[in-house]
Amino acid sequence: MRPVQEACYENTTAVYMALELSNKQWKVLIGDGHHHRHKAVVAGDISGLLEQIALFRAKWCVPSEAPVYSCYEAGRDGFWLHRCLLSHGVKNVAVDSSSIKVDQRARRMKTDRLDVKSLYGQLIRYVKGDDDVWRVVHVPSVEDEDRRRLYRERERLISEQGQHTNRIKSLLVLHGIRMELRKDFAEQLDTLCQWDGTPLPAELRDELRREWHRREQVQAQLKALHELQKTRIAAAICGEGPEGRELAR
Repeated sequence: MRPVQEACYENTTAVYMALELSNKQWKVLIGDGHHHRHKAVVAGDISGLLEQIALFRAKWCVPSEAPVYSCYEAGRDGFWLHRCLLSHGVKNVAVDSSSIKVDQRARRMKTDRLDVKSLYGQLIRYVKGDDDVWRVVHVPSVEDEDRRRLYRERERLISEQGQHTNRIKSLLVLHGIRMELRKDFAEQLDTLCQWDGTPLPAELRDELRREWHRREQVQAQLKALHELQKTRIAAAICGEGPEGRELAR
């Protein structure tokens, strides 16, 4: 009689693979609901990931027609991995990390190994019909995702502009100066005086000038993006179809 670990299970219906992603390596838990194995691959190594699937199929004689289901928490890697897995025939879902239920004991003992084990168990439940186990993230098309970039860049620049403004005002307040920032702030620096009427220290004045210059660069980029938005909206409105109507609204 062959040892248990060498036995083949021809009636396996599916392979399940949970991924815990990080910058340097991906934790992988792959199994069939009865047997599983923990592995790690270098982050971004799709060939290594597919090799783990092939090795598991070979070890447990999983038929080639048995589907492979996988999941990972949507995050820094975005959706390229989702699209890549789909292109290799893997039925993947990107999961909203805030919707994953973790019991308090597991939370206190949080490790990548526990995280991937939790994902693996919930993936099996999800595939078997438990839609409430988590929330699946809607993955946009490559074109839709690309169209969002201009808006997202604009939001980041607005935030960055606010950071520069707050930094300048904070540096001034440190020396007893409260004032609104005008377009001629760079020229005002040479005449500004601190709380006791003495000129601003030279190093402070230079730092403020650099911070103001960075703020002006951000404002210039914001203006350029605003003009680009107006051009694209005008072009879409002149065209036909739902996208033009939505932009016009």
